[in-house]
Amino acid sequence: MGWLLRPMGALLGLIASKDRSSSQSRDPPLLKLGADFLTLHQLYEGVLAIGGTGSGKTSSLAHLMLALMEQGVGMLILTAKGTDYADVARLARMAGREMDLRRFAPGERWKFDFLNYELNRRRGGSVESGSQLFSDLVDVASRTQSSDSRDPFWTLAANRLIRMAMYLCWWTFDECSVSDLYVFISSLATSPDAMKTAEWSDGFAAKCRAAAWNTAGWMDDTDLHLAMQYCYDQFPRMGEKTSAGIVATALNAVSKFVHGDVQKLVADGSTNLSPDDVLAGGIVVIDMPALKYREPGQFVQLVWKLSTIRATLRRDLAMNSRPVCIWADEAQLHAIPSVDSMTQAVARSHRLINVAITQNLPLLYATLKSREDAISWVSNLQTKLIFSNSDAETNVYFSSLFGQSKQCLMNTSMDTTQPYSIVDDLFGIMPKASVTMSENWFPDVRPEEFTRLRKGGNDNRKLVDCFVFQGGRRFSGNGNRTWTKVTFKQMG
Repeated sequence: MGWLLRPMGALLGLIASKDRSSSQSRDPPLLKLGADFLTLHQLYEGVLAIGGTGSGKTSSLAHLMLALMEQGVGMLILTAKGTDYADVARLARMAGREMDLRRFAPGERWKFDFLNYELNRRRGGSVESGSQLFSDLVDVASRTQSSDSRDPFWTLAANRLIRMAMYLCWWTFDECSVSDLYVFISSLATSPDAMKTAEWSDGFAAKCRAAAWNTAGWMDDTDLHLAMQYCYDQFPRMGEKTSAGIVATALNAVSKFVHGDVQKLVADGSTNLSPDDVLAGGIVVIDMPALKYREPGQFVQLVWKLSTIRATLRRDLAMNSRPVCIWADEAQLHAIPSVDSMTQAVARSHRLINVAITQNLPLLYATLKSREDAISWVSNLQTKLIFSNSDAETNVYFSSLFGQSKQCLMNTSMDTTQPYSIVDDLFGIMPKASVTMSENWFPDVRPEEFTRLRKGGNDNRKLVDCFVFQGGRRFSGNGNRTWTKVTFKQMG
């Protein structure tokens, strides 16, 4: 019978192997975590990597980036350092994806007119989606203002003005670049008297009104009618000081895209690279790190992030279900809590992966201007990797997140009120003693443990320690706890 059983066993083994292969193809393991794995579907719940400067988080997460590339994931990579593109290019070569790589930066041939992209209805865009994108950008721009000047009235009014101006420009020219928007808002009259001058009549806003006015049936278009009424009737009557304040707030956001390299990249009316390329499997690296390009670089990266989110959420998964990853180093610069929380809520159903890398909680508080927004942003990312960190508040937060265990403590006491006896001492007779037992709750991982993690480098043989937490999961390699400790070998 042995000769019969052996082929049957081999057949059963082959079937089991095919079942495992099929299961892995549906949810392939991407990152080894000791005895466990981080899978593709778990990544849809969001990934946060947090650790101090030089903690080894970026070089360790290169393993995850490589695995995503090998799975054919479309990727948008937002950069923080001048060396980031070279690192990504090396991983793309290792994954055989160098032909999919695109470097979006000054001096390259790639351009993305993001506003016209959003306005193009063939892609599911509209004035509403374009104005919402600018609303998010105005929200980020307001972070740089002092707390005393961040009156929500100005932000709301500026968003309304941008939306109305966008509709008028788009109606007039069947397109609307950011440069058009800037010229239109700059040429608006801030008082009824200003509209009577020859200078205003020769301006761009006046020409848009004349073009719309001469179009048959313009009053039948409700949106256009409202835009005309607002820009040429209500707005000038608000009072010159109020109107000027609204214009200044709106131009603060728009003007970031109408100068120098930024204008050439994202606002000159032409597009040969867009989020559609990311959805098709491209690896687009926005090589404009904020440390080098400052605020303009930050806003170009934000434009790409927001546009890619919108394109991913409105695509037809029946036609294209390729996973899409937005990878953000120094993620606090690109965080918009209101957008990120809503996006993360539907990310799984739209096959969208968010990987955010940052340093500590106080940095998030300072950047987002709100402790509540920062904690909400952190909480929405279900998989958390905590690297070496010297910030006490961050360490206490994650220590409490990991939970506590009940531990028994024994206390002993001796009766020292009795006089000393040399006889008792000679015969080993001890004074009366009492023993008490107590149960107490202690952290599974004390805050100081995060300061002792290895940070890689030659001193640590390029080994990096990291704690991993995942909501709703128990790690088999750590006694079915919701966290585990792993070690990565630095790449490079």
